[in-house]
Amino acid sequence: MAYSGLLDNIKATSHWKFNDDFITRFPQVKFDTNPLFIDSDNIITSAGSAAAIDCCLYIVKRFYGVKIANQVARIMVSAPERSGGQNQYIEQPTLQRPSDERITKLVDHILLAISESYSLVQAAIFCSMSVRSFSRHFKLTYGISFTIWLANMRLNHSLNLLESTNLPISQISELSGFSSEQNFRKHFKQKFDTIPNTWRGLFKSDNI
Repeated sequence: MAYSGLLDNIKATSHWKFNDDFITRFPQVKFDTNPLFIDSDNIITSAGSAAAIDCCLYIVKRFYGVKIANQVARIMVSAPERSGGQNQYIEQPTLQRPSDERITKLVDHILLAISESYSLVQAAIFCSMSVRSFSRHFKLTYGISFTIWLANMRLNHSLNLLESTNLPISQISELSGFSSEQNFRKHFKQKFDTIPNTWRGLFKSDNI
């Protein structure tokens, strides 16, 4: 559809693995990598094969109502409507090693004690830098600020605990270094467009 021009100047989606390629090929499309499907001006696009089922159930619900859509979902052994978007399925990137030995030591220290509290000032002092110099060096290394990086590392740690343990959400929040469970849930929702319990239901091993 993108090649035909039907998607020009409207919102559309596709599988997250094709994000960069799609944007390069079709800059005129308002591409959004997160939704499972998008209905824009009666043109519906979806991401991945499972998302196509979500899309089809949406169409059934739109024309025949919730009751019929739920009946079809049961026949297909599928959830009538999945929460969250593609962000919950994107592979988490491996950690880049800094070239600056001072930042390397800081990163190692934080990852070994992720539950502790770390401020920007403390991080700069640890690296024997001014806050301004540290912020610049850190962003050159990771492409994001120290504060955002730290939140991402805490969230990555929480994913591991959600998938590999039966710990309550409150304890996972604490072990991941969030100031409160409410703060953890807020960051989790912003990052993955879903809630911790839903993530656990999707990805937790049956052997735990």
